[in-house]
Amino acid sequence: MTQILFKFVSFIFLISVFYLSYNYYQSDLFRKKVIESRKAYHLFLNQYGMTLKKIETNDNFKTFIDNSEYFKKNEVEPKFWELIK
Repeated sequence: MTQILFKFVSFIFLISVFYLSYNYYQSDLFRKKVIESRKAYHLFLNQYGMTLKKIETNDNFKTFIDNSEYFKKNEVEPKFWELIK
């Protein structure tokens, strides 16, 4: 008896979930709310983007820095490296 009652209550619950989900998610009111919320979020993102600070960079950031003078220096090697040779 309890199994039949449980199955009946489960069936009624399942039918009610399908009915409510179909009526709520397929309604025009729900679609309008979704469109309005997306527009509001898009507006929020645009306004938030305007308040962010821009990173200032050098206009000529692709110029090559010549470090060849640094590498051409004749430095005295430590004794450790002399012993290894």
